Amino acid sequence: DFLECWSTTEWNLSLHPQAQMSVERSTLFLKGDRSEYIGPDDEKQISVQFSNVKIETIPKAGHWLHAENPEAFFAAVSNFLS
Repeated sequence: DFLECWSTTEWNLSLHPQAQMSVERSTLFLKGDRSEYIGPDDEKQISVQFSNVKIETIPKAGHWLHAENPEAFFAAVSNFLS
């Protein structure tokens, strides 16, 4: 069940029903440098499941990086989409 993937503190991608799925399309993951939401172990797992992934860190931002540093957030998204 999708909701079983959530714990009280973090998302556990490995518990998702489609965790064995592989995504080959270009994919962007953004994380804030003040957030521990995506850690080194998460990045390893993301890289396994997303073969063409870019993981970018937004400076001066936590989990709400789009609100805490909108300029860097929009620049990263725009660069990825162009």
